Amino acid sequence: HSDFGDTVNAATRGAAAITDGTTGLFVGGGNNFDDEVQQITIASAANATDVGTMANTDYQGTGASNATRGIYKWHQKGYGNRTARIEYATISSPNTWADFGDLRVGSYRVDCTEDSSRVWMVGGFNNSGTALGSIEYITTASTADSLAWGDLGSSAKISFSCAASNNTRAFFM
Repeated sequence: HSDFGDTVNAATRGAAAITDGTTGLFVGGGNNFDDEVQQITIASAANATDVGTMANTDYQGTGASNATRGIYKWHQKGYGNRTARIEYATISSPNTWADFGDLRVGSYRVDCTEDSSRVWMVGGFNNSGTALGSIEYITTASTADSLAWGDLGSSAKISFSCAASNNTRAFFM
C-alpha cells in the first residue's frame, strides 16, 4: 500500500464520507465535534483541502451521496442532544450546506447506504438509548423529511455497521 495523502486535521475520527465518484468529502468528526469539510480528488494522490464548514459542529454523523448531492445525517448537537436533522450540499460546491429535512425520530449512530436516487437510514438509537429497528428513506433529488421503509425486526439492531449497496441490494454488517 502507498501513501495517498493526509487530511487537513489529523484527527478525523467520526467523520462521514461522501463521494460522487470523482470528488471525496470528509464531513464533521475530529477529536470531538467539528464543522470542517475536507475534499480530495479520488484519482490523484494528494493531501485533502479544507473547502468549508457546516452550519454546526458534529461528530459520528453518517453520510451518503449520489452523483450530485451529498447527504449528512447529524449524530447530535452537543452531548445527549440527539437530532433528527439531515443536511445536504452539492458535491461540486461543498461549502454550502442546507437543511434537507428530518428523520422521523431524533437518533444517533444511524447507518446509511444509497443508490442513484435514494438514501436509506437504518437502525441507531433514540434519545433514551433504546436501539431502533427502523428503516427510513429519502429521495436524494428533492428535500423532504424521511419516510418509513420498513423494520429490521425485533432481533436485528444496527449501529456503527458498514454498509454497501448497488441499484438492487443493500448490505449492513
